Amino acid sequence: MSDALRTQVMIFCIGHITGRKSVLVGITHSDTQVTLTFGRLAQEYGADGG
Repeated sequence: MSDALRTQVMIFCIGHITGRKSVLVGITHSDTQVTLTFGRLAQEYGADGG
């Protein structure tokens, strides 16, 4: 799955759940900077577990 698709899926899922349940996003990547970016995006879009 491409990084762009991962981001789209994350945004869709968080938006679809809309606070009804906790959403945890897998942010691991072989590139540390990409991992940090996924983590920031997940937090920005409202993922839980921080």
